Amino acid sequence: MRRLATLLTVAVLVSGCSGTPNQPTPSPTPTPTPTPTPPPEPPPGGPSTPPPAPVPRIGKVRFVAFGDSLTEGTISAPVTLQLVNIPHSYPPKLQDALRARYKDQPAIVVANEGRAGESALDGRGRLIDAIKANNPEVLILMDGANDLLFFHRRGVSRVVGGIEDMIKEARSRGVTVIVASLPPQRAGGLRAEGEPYLAETNAQLRATAAEEGAGFVDVNAQLDLSFVGQDGLHLTEAGYARLAEIFAGAIRAAFELPPVAAR
Repeated sequence: MRRLATLLTVAVLVSGCSGTPNQPTPSPTPTPTPTPTPPPEPPPGGPSTPPPAPVPRIGKVRFVAFGDSLTEGTISAPVTLQLVNIPHSYPPKLQDALRARYKDQPAIVVANEGRAGESALDGRGRLIDAIKANNPEVLILMDGANDLLFFHRRGVSRVVGGIEDMIKEARSRGVTVIVASLPPQRAGGLRAEGEPYLAETNAQLRATAAEEGAGFVDVNAQLDLSFVGQDGLHLTEAGYARLAEIFAGAIRAAFELPPVAAR
């Protein structure tokens, strides 16, 4: 009996020790922290900067605007015609526009040699004095509205003949000439009697400029009647501002030089 009890004890002990022993739970493998990449070092001499913008330059700086009241600055308000008002004329606005673009050339000047009531034929004699007084490199010539106003169809030949003579006079003195077409006129206006002859006149002015070696700016094609005052002939303040923009664009196209880097 004692032996049997011993065997049973051994059996119980063996049974209690059988099976898979408990294993410790492995710890998770830590993810390595990436080493931060240092920023690239700036090149010697400091960080790079973009090159400065080119500075526009122009090859001509002395201009004379020559003509009649459309140059001198007579404005036509929505209701009544006003007297000459030089600040509203296009030459000072053109000068401001050129100086704003060509900042390194403060010597740019646009002299106003307009005279209200003058015809193109009368302007021929005055042009010489205007050239002597201002010594221009470029003459902007827009003249002849009064010839059409007072002489109608007969005025066409007066305009073209006067402009042709003035081109020759200026070029003989070494002055580059830009001829402008006459601006549009409002049919039925008090001072728009030349309107029926504008197209013929402007076509002949274009041909004359080409024959005489002058430039030509078709301001008529770039101004609409919203810029013409109620008198039918003179421009509004906005019209003179637009006229200055047109001439500024033509001058830029003709005389701007290749840019140089700013220093």
